[in-house]
Order: sequence, then structure tokens, then C-alpha cells
Amino acid sequence: MYGGQEKLDNLVWDKNDEESGKAQNQMRLKKKCRQVEELAKEKFGKPASLISPLIFGGFNILYRIHLDGTSPDVMVRLPCPSLVQFPSEKTAYEAATAALIAKRTQLPVPRPLCYGQDSPVGPFIIMERVENCGSVSARLNRRSENPSAPHVLDSNVSEAVLEVIW
Repeated sequence: MYGGQEKLDNLVWDKNDEESGKAQNQMRLKKKCRQVEELAKEKFGKPASLISPLIFGGFNILYRIHLDGTSPDVMVRLPCPSLVQFPSEKTAYEAATAALIAKRTQLPVPRPLCYGQDSPVGPFIIMERVENCGSVSARLNRRSENPSAPHVLDSNVSEAVLEVIW
């Protein structure tokens, strides 16, 4: 019934990979990096400078920005063009979700400092930079002899660990 579907799926994957590469190249351009610095300068009223590397993950790119006289640095998060459907809505929902998690839990999540839809760089979130000390996935992972094995939820996770995470 679905004969040949896998070939179509591969075509879609190839097209998505090609679009992802184009988007990443576009987001790495010096012009785009300067626009991100200008956005941070405008929002915080301080000189801003990009700290490499750029971080690509999921459907977003993160620019680490140092603001003169301020610590810690901030992160400017932009959706990758051509990879995201409805980037304005996505960004607004993610900013609201991150703000709610920061307010109602003790999870060390980056608190959104500001976000917007209309800017030279498109929709954005500027958030605190939080040093990563591991992932929730790693804390809930069933122990394995093979460190490269995919994470599998440990059904014997203690209540204490769950309380700390929650």
C-alpha cells in the first residue's frame, strides 16, 4: 500500500538537511552576528560583543553575548530560518514557557530577560546564560556499561532525585 514511501521520506530528509545547512550558513554571516550584537546593545544600553562558538541545536541558534560591565553573559536565541514553521508564535510560546518554569520550579533554567517579534534579526529571546552541569536525561538514565548507549528511563529513580529535578 505504501510502496516507495521510504524513498520519498529520504528525499524529504535530504531536502531538510540541505535547508538546514543553508540556514546555518546564513546565521553565521558576520552581518547577522553584528545585528545580534546591536540588538543586545539596544535592549541593555551597553556595548555588546559576541563570544564564539555559535550553538546550533534543534531548530534554534544561540549567540553568547558579553555586555560590558555585566556578568553573567546573556544568550540571544533565534529560530533558524527555513526550518521553523511560525517562528514568531514559536518564540513567544517558548519565552512564556521558560518564564513559567523559572518562576514556578527550582530548575536551573535560563530566565528570559526579553523577547520580541519585530527586529532586524527576526523573532528572538534574550535570556540569562546558565552554566550546564549535565542534563535531566542523564539524571534519569538507567545506568549502562556502554557510555554511548542511548538514554533509557530508569524506572527505579528515587523520590529524592525526582524532587530535586521537579
